[in-house]
Amino acid sequence: MAIPERVDLQIDRIRAFISVAIAIIFSVAGLALVFGTASTNAQESKKISLPPHSTASIAGSWRGYYYYNDGRGSVPFQFQFQEQNGHCGSSSEKQADAQFGTECPVLHAFLDCSTTQLEPNKKIAIEKKYDGCGSQTHGVHYKGTISPDLREISGEWEIVLYGGTFLIRR
Repeated sequence: MAIPERVDLQIDRIRAFISVAIAIIFSVAGLALVFGTASTNAQESKKISLPPHSTASIAGSWRGYYYYNDGRGSVPFQFQFQEQNGHCGSSSEKQADAQFGTECPVLHAFLDCSTTQLEPNKKIAIEKKYDGCGSQTHGVHYKGTISPDLREISGEWEIVLYGGTFLIRR
């Protein structure tokens, strides 16, 4: 039985339509795959390109005050952080009322640090050892917390008989 020409024409049109539809479906699927992968790669590269948490060197000049727990007035001091002779820095402070004699109006000390790299909200220990001027050779132990912006360290200090709080800033 012969298929009428008209039906044959309709079958050809249906085949053409199906071929176009299949081509469109594969094209859309291919684009989705390409763009989906590109999007995933972009997200992965964003993850890779994010910087690690902030850190900074402690190097430089820091000024601040320490306070006694017994209510005495604040004492200004300065830490100069830099690697030198196996120490992480030095310290200087003017004597209040010639407390340790008149031969050394400014007391100097060496500093040893638990780290020279600062990280937000991390703990740091600083050991200050006086150089002997004015017969001062004792050490002072500072334990502090680094501020989120890495520009401040605050905490507590202690020596054998005394203690208190401190705050230093860049």
